[in-house]
Amino acid sequence: MAKIEIDLGSMTNSCFVVMPFASTYNTEYERIIRPAVETVELACVRANEIYSKPQITADIWKSLRSARIVIAELTGRNSNVLYEVGLAHALGKPVIIITRNEDDVPFDLKALRYLYYNIDDPFWGENLRNALTEMLQKLLKENEYGTVFENIRSVGKIEYEEKEILPAEKEKSYHDLTGLWQGIMEVAT
Repeated sequence: MAKIEIDLGSMTNSCFVVMPFASTYNTEYERIIRPAVETVELACVRANEIYSKPQITADIWKSLRSARIVIAELTGRNSNVLYEVGLAHALGKPVIIITRNEDDVPFDLKALRYLYYNIDDPFWGENLRNALTEMLQKLLKENEYGTVFENIRSVGKIEYEEKEILPAEKEKSYHDLTGLWQGIMEVAT
């Protein structure tokens, strides 16, 4: 029997978020995902926030290995996001999948639970944040290292190094700007 061993290194109380870097998703990350993660007292990390190595894949690999939970935004079927979900699954990380288009969840992942949100719902941001918070709380209560694949398991006790969330970040006020907006445009003559 062959075995491959992966050194996870220092595990932290963090959540690594994999999503496209398009501006469409920046507000979703800042106003919905980050507050949900910080509500359960995990540090929230996204690949564009880490700059330690010249090669971004090294930072992503390190962040995936050290994170307690991974959140993946599959809307748009971004190939980088799908690759990172595969890495997270191979590492045995719990992955919360979110999408605004159910057709963007590939066949192999459709059997997994995922959060669908409809941006035509005026309360989609609040609903998604609440659903994410609830899923994160459940995963933290389970406190088990596991995966969707057989024969991936931890050996020994897993301990998570605390990653401090600065008080200013905890107390940051988030304004939910999601929903339908209407306006009147007047043309000056």
